[in-house]
Amino acid sequence: MTSLNSVRLDGNQFMGPIPDFSNLTQLSNVSFRDNILTGVVSASFVSLHSLKTVSLINNLLHGPTPKFGRNVDLDMRQGKGFGYLKVFANNWPRNDPCDSWNGIVCLSGSKVSVVNFSSMGLSGTISPKFSLLPSITKLILSDNFITGTILTELTKLPNLVELNVSNNKLFGNVSSFKNGVKVSIDGNPDIGKDKSSAPLPSPPGSPTVPGGGGGEKI
Repeated sequence: MTSLNSVRLDGNQFMGPIPDFSNLTQLSNVSFRDNILTGVVSASFVSLHSLKTVSLINNLLHGPTPKFGRNVDLDMRQGKGFGYLKVFANNWPRNDPCDSWNGIVCLSGSKVSVVNFSSMGLSGTISPKFSLLPSITKLILSDNFITGTILTELTKLPNLVELNVSNNKLFGNVSSFKNGVKVSIDGNPDIGKDKSSAPLPSPPGSPTVPGGGGGEKI
């Protein structure tokens, strides 16, 4: 097996992380397209000097965007998950957010109830895609480096009882939430202002999170 030079496993519905190929020092052509692979693309795979072509199209891989050598013909189209912080990528190994995902609490029936991303070094803006989680009751994004505004889409979440965005870099007006929703915004000195008064500091070593541009949405 150590002399293997080509692996083509397209369209087999394989799940889980990419296997360890670090001992395959002659591996040159790899295609995992059209599967359900998850997890981080390992450094041992990326650093294989023998690689010439790699296709990772249409999977659910995430984590830091892999940087293969300049001589590798790489295809990663639809790699929307790349860019996740390692704290997410290393703890979201499978496709089910209710399967012990870091920061996620679910109700019975695999419905997301709580999203708690407090103190995770997140930057960028809040994604409107949170509005696609109608079962969510608590959204905790406190103590990060988030900028932008508190989106009106969040006011439409039917089961929301708590939104905590304290100690970030948010600005703008806060839309009215329905009665009974606890909204915590302390520690955002530019709330109520048209724009942020200071440049957003980048937390040490933290990449942005996927979903937007120029500072990614979380």
